[in-house]
Amino acid sequence: MPRHSQKLLGPKGEELLANRFRGQPTTQQVITIDGGPLELPSLPWQEKFFYQDPHRFKVLAKGRRLGATTGLAHYLIDRMLAKPIRVLWCDTTRSNVRSYWERIWLPILSKIKHQFWDWNETAKVLKLAGSTLDMHSAERPENLEGQKYHIAGLNESGIILADRTLWEQSIRPMLLDYKAEVLFVGTFKGRLGKDGKDHLFFELFQRGQNNAEWPDWISYKIPSSANPLLDQAELEAMAKEIPAIIRVQEMEGEFVNISQESQVKESWIIYVDAIPP
Repeated sequence: MPRHSQKLLGPKGEELLANRFRGQPTTQQVITIDGGPLELPSLPWQEKFFYQDPHRFKVLAKGRRLGATTGLAHYLIDRMLAKPIRVLWCDTTRSNVRSYWERIWLPILSKIKHQFWDWNETAKVLKLAGSTLDMHSAERPENLEGQKYHIAGLNESGIILADRTLWEQSIRPMLLDYKAEVLFVGTFKGRLGKDGKDHLFFELFQRGQNNAEWPDWISYKIPSSANPLLDQAELEAMAKEIPAIIRVQEMEGEFVNISQESQVKESWIIYVDAIPP
């Protein structure tokens, strides 16, 4: 299998790479199979969250099917093509890593000449134009340790951060060397973590709302309806079909604790003194 190349444009390559960030003539225009630019489209909310917001730590609490996983992949590819960097992608399970690789990453990379990228299936490591992406699951946090990164993308943060040791003991120390940028993306899955305390995803979201104390942090809450590719009538139909508390969590990206919310309200109960004849 051909290896990737770090010299894409000859002597002028480093100059062009250094000047690149969205919309400028870049290495994209020479590494694609068809010779054209590599298309990495973004929705309005993706453009604002991933590209325009300058904060180092960005937290996104989202509704389902918003397009966050695809947007995160596009952003990381864009950054990896800009200059050689080390990137971490963390997800729920190895099977999810494999699924996202096949459905999101590979269709994009298949448009790039294979001499510029290489995928190690066993290690789950992508080499792209001088950059390296490690794709890990949160199943065994200790397996992530020992590296250093420029960017970390934590997909499904509402699930993987239920165990706060993943962030506090494994990922956070690996961001020290380069003062890495971090993107937390996920749908909230309960108010409490595995330790019975506030879920770390909720805690980090709150941190992003307190810019005075945490100036490097910002948090967003974006509902499913912000994805213009979804049929709004279908969204409305789904909203009518599911319990209100589920809708608030899964479609609106709200922080709720379903286990503590009663599905049967006391006002619905009729009390009687005796069983009717």
